Amino acid sequence: MKALNLAQMGARIKTLRGEISQADFAGKFGISQVDVSRLENGSFKNPSIELLLEVAEVTKCDLVWLITGVEPVRIELADDERKLIKAYRRAPGKDIKAVRALLEIED
Repeated sequence: MKALNLAQMGARIKTLRGEISQADFAGKFGISQVDVSRLENGSFKNPSIELLLEVAEVTKCDLVWLITGVEPVRIELADDERKLIKAYRRAPGKDIKAVRALLEIED
């Protein structure tokens, strides 16, 4: 498993902070401005998962991206594809089996 790169994660946190001051950003999480500075420059060792979860939630970013920099996979679906998925999920078992057979999808 790859080691956590705190400096790169800190750069992402700084990007998320945007134009908000470090002190104001810190206030959202109950930490100090110094802690935000240390997070951003990668010298804050072992930030808690609770803090990272809160940062992700407040800034509306993906937690995996915040920690690793890996963008979440986003698949754009057309309206008819969304409707098919919804109908498939609501269908009784026998209908799902028939659809899977029609599309030659093995269990």
